[in-house]
Amino acid sequence: MESARHVGGFARMSWVSGEEYGLAVPDPVAPLAEGIKAHMNGEHEQHMVLMARHFSGVTGQRARMIEVDSLGFTVRVDEAEVGLDFPQPVTTSAEVRQAMAELVRQAKRGTKDH
Repeated sequence: MESARHVGGFARMSWVSGEEYGLAVPDPVAPLAEGIKAHMNGEHEQHMVLMARHFSGVTGQRARMIEVDSLGFTVRVDEAEVGLDFPQPVTTSAEVRQAMAELVRQAKRGTKDH
C-alpha cells in the first residue's frame, strides 16, 4: 500500500502513507466508547447542549453523543453535528471523565482554555 485516506470522525480527515498506516495503533478509547456514550446520553444531555453551544455556537435542546475517541467527541444537537476536542488526548475512562468535566466547567464559566 502506498497511501490511505484516514477518516477519523467529524472534520478529521487526512492522507497517511503506507508506512504511517503500518505503524498505526488502535485508539485507546475505542473499547470504552459504547459505555461513555451510554453514560453521557443517559445522564448528561444538558451538559452536552451547553458544551455545543459554548464551543461551537450551535443551539438546540436535544443532544446525543454519537462518537468519542482519544481526541474528542461528536455530538448531534437537534439536527447539527458538532465535533469537540478534549483539552488534551485521553486514554482511560478516568481521563475522559476529567476532560469532560473540564469542558463543562469552561462552558459554564464562558471561557475557552484550550
